[in-house]
Formats: sequence, C-alpha cells, structure tokens
Amino acid sequence: MSTTHDLDALLDEVTGKGETVRLFGETWTLPTDVDADTMLRVQRLQMRLALAKRQGRELHDDEIVDDAVSLDELVRRMAGDDNYDAWVERGLGYRGMQVIAGKLYAIHNGQGDESPGKGRKRGPVKRTRTTTGSGR
Repeated sequence: MSTTHDLDALLDEVTGKGETVRLFGETWTLPTDVDADTMLRVQRLQMRLALAKRQGRELHDDEIVDDAVSLDELVRRMAGDDNYDAWVERGLGYRGMQVIAGKLYAIHNGQGDESPGKGRKRGPVKRTRTTTGSGR
C-alpha cells in the first residue's frame, strides 16, 4: 500500500509568512520565497568562486556568465519589486544595496535571526586530520 505525502503542507510550513525587515524607519514584508533559479545561480557561482580560491586562481568571465546575477536583480527578487522600488526611491545606494543583498540572502537561507551585519553563529567546528600518501 502506498502513502501519499503532502508536499503542499510541507511547502506551507517551510515558506510560511514573509519575514519582515526595518529600513528607512519602516517595516517591510519580504516575499515568502525566492524563485529557485535565482538562488541556485547564486549558489553555483559561490561554489565556483570557492573552488577557484582553493585552487589559487581567479574565475574567468566564461565561468561566471551563465550564473551571474546582477545586484539589482538579486535584491529585487529577494525583497520583492515594490520594496526594491521604494528603497531605491528613498535613496538606497550601491554600498547599502550590497550589504542588504547579503542580509536578504541570509534571511532567505534561514539565517536571518542574527543582529545586523553579523554572520550566523555556529558552534565549534570539529576538525579531523586526514593523511594521504606515504604517511610521512
């Protein structure tokens, strides 16, 4: 006998209601979710950047172009069109947009409960030493 799993209920639980943020002295409600394509493009680019860094090299343009997301597009999708337009009208500048993009990204990845400008606090990381080769 097969069981039907209610993915609609799961999505309702995960997305819930939109998070709120304060900016320019007002409270703004964010969209409950961001389209998967945008977030996956950002994650792929982050993985490529991390790999290139570990390899001691920079990414070439052809490695970036497929997954590049402009800053305004990213903030617009994470904040919602109306919020983005209102923030720009109120004078949100480029540097502010960079900071806000990082915070919105954290919020949409479930890391939004920290104080402004702080990364997610994590417990101690257990490191293990691995050896390969001759064991010297």
